Amino acid sequence: MQSVSQYDTGNPKDPSNSNREIWGFTPASPSSGYLNRYHVRTGPAENPSASLREDGLFSLHYAHLAAEFWVDSIDGWLAVVDGSSRYAMVERFQYEEHKTYPGKASVIFWTNGPHLKFNSDGEASVSDGSQGASPFYMEAEINSPMCRLRPGESCQLETDWFPTRADREFHGVTDAGIITRPLRAVRLENGKVKLSGSFGVFFPGNLVAHFYNEHGSSTGILRLAEVNPTELVVLDTETTQPGKPTRVSLHLEDHGGLDRGKLQEVPIRTGDIR
Repeated sequence: MQSVSQYDTGNPKDPSNSNREIWGFTPASPSSGYLNRYHVRTGPAENPSASLREDGLFSLHYAHLAAEFWVDSIDGWLAVVDGSSRYAMVERFQYEEHKTYPGKASVIFWTNGPHLKFNSDGEASVSDGSQGASPFYMEAEINSPMCRLRPGESCQLETDWFPTRADREFHGVTDAGIITRPLRAVRLENGKVKLSGSFGVFFPGNLVAHFYNEHGSSTGILRLAEVNPTELVVLDTETTQPGKPTRVSLHLEDHGGLDRGKLQEVPIRTGDIR
């Protein structure tokens, strides 16, 4: 079974061209069964649109070319980011470690566009790349494991969708949202702690900072701001904390007071804040 989503990659200001700020992301497996930790299933093997980032994320920059990429991702999410509109869609799924995935792939990306073809004489040519003949779109797909069905039996594939705001940077997905600019925590000369970063959240609620000392004990909890998935959260604040916290964990609490999870956790550093 597959969850297949098509994303419009046309340029809203110029329908004859593609939007060059569309990206797809999913974590590559550290123990991938593919040579490059992803597999080019269709299209040229040397495709500059696809890459493996230093942080372990498979990254696909949309190009108007027929190509398909298989990733045996085990983290259970993919994201599509539009840097021009600054929106993102995250789809989450449950990876089943001890089951077999088709061709090993749990995540597939397809970019639509002109494709290489051969005639009966083996001569190569490229198909018509005009928008009408080859419209601008990208597919983000999630595979289920292989499922053998006997009469009367059923299988399920469940996914969860999280639309949110984004930016031109992307640094990963957590339980509570996406990281567009990583959290930084710096102790200033005046004793205050400066917190900075930016995030897209999955639920409306409040951003809450939990502070801990070097022994892991809580030194305080601070509500920072009310947040919403329709607005990018830009954090730039100085706080006064009792004691000397050495670590801060940023959480999202919904309006009912439920902790929806951690956005990021970092040590508190001392010194230059540039």
